[in-house]
Amino acid sequence: MGNETSGARSPWVFPLLWLLTTALSVAVSGGVFHFPGALPPNNGDSFNPNPAGALVNGVATGLLVGGLQALLLRRSGLRAWRWIIGTIGALLVAHAFGDMLPDAVGWPLMAGLGGLLLGLGQWWAARWPAKVGAIWTAVTGVAWAFSMWLSYQAVNAPEDWRTEHLIVAVAVGITVGACTAAMWRWLPLRSGQARASARSRSPRL
Repeated sequence: MGNETSGARSPWVFPLLWLLTTALSVAVSGGVFHFPGALPPNNGDSFNPNPAGALVNGVATGLLVGGLQALLLRRSGLRAWRWIIGTIGALLVAHAFGDMLPDAVGWPLMAGLGGLLLGLGQWWAARWPAKVGAIWTAVTGVAWAFSMWLSYQAVNAPEDWRTEHLIVAVAVGITVGACTAAMWRWLPLRSGQARASARSRSPRL
């Protein structure tokens, strides 16, 4: 009851914290692990077919992003471990595209599918009804793809790849963070709300 009252008084606190947390964690992962990573086992290479690079970078990025988001979600009644696993799984596959494939192939795959995978993984974690989960996945996928494409076009040719990937990560973090924060504000995503909303729309026999 206290949480509901507090949320009613400050409806923008959680979305704002979500935006800041998501933008910061994705940006930091872009600077530390890069898209793809510059730390071992990639050793500073922008392309390395060694799957260990994708594993290290994907798990580390997913743990950072999903872990910080999960800290916020504890107040919404969601199971933190499911959110972390769903986020790690999605970003691990996305990093496999970016780390193990040449840019001409890997970048379009990462841009087009990374956000969709992230949305699906988090939908699985939250156990939202189909309509709510589909909206979350679609918005996350479009925000991810658009921000990756736009930022990549803006910095493509003249930038060192590390700077380029950092700028892309910042753009993705802010865009995806803002769009998903808006969904936390306007959609019934909190604990029990989505299921209650779905039940209220179902015909009673």
